[in-house]
Amino acid sequence: MNVLRPAVAYFPKFSVSWCAVRDLQCYRLLLEKRWDDPALPEMLDELGKRTSRQRAPFFGSLLDLLWSDKPEAKALRSRALACIGDGDGHMLAEAVVSSLADADARVAAVSALRQIAARQPPRWVHALFHSDADVRRLAVAEAAPDAAKSFELFALADPELREQVLARTPTCGAEGIGAVLDFVTEKVIDAALARKLLSNHEATLTWLTGSRRRAIA
Repeated sequence: MNVLRPAVAYFPKFSVSWCAVRDLQCYRLLLEKRWDDPALPEMLDELGKRTSRQRAPFFGSLLDLLWSDKPEAKALRSRALACIGDGDGHMLAEAVVSSLADADARVAAVSALRQIAARQPPRWVHALFHSDADVRRLAVAEAAPDAAKSFELFALADPELREQVLARTPTCGAEGIGAVLDFVTEKVIDAALARKLLSNHEATLTWLTGSRRRAIA
């Protein structure tokens, strides 16, 4: 004899985590641009601890927040920046660079740009050569991302940064040899440091070859 069991018995049991519910609430608030909701700051702090893959769906709505000049959006800018540093793409990088001009968010912006520059080294020049000296000082407060370290050499031209850059001995690739020669001529660096920076003979030869070609042209 067949016994009919309740239909619910044929369906698996699903459990939705509290974190997932919170993330959905956060997504909805961002999507609807309800930036003044009192729960949103804490939700963004929680979102910043998620993996990059978990945060990726939020990037579009976070960009809307970052580009907004509304007071309630600007108040959340630092938290939003903490959520997008490991994202890629021109629009994300552009929003981070724009946030460098915001005195209340520039620490978070430099931190986010540092993460981006680890994958896209040329992006680091936006902080290193920013028009605001406070941003430049934040950029050299810690060593540059490994792939962007060669850019610090050019910061020797900035009196605000020179002492700190010299303290950790910058590196020099072929692109920096001309700057080294200028710096030693102008006595920004001494001959001993110049010799050390030019010790990469292959890079020096590459630069000399290029200089000869440019002179002929």
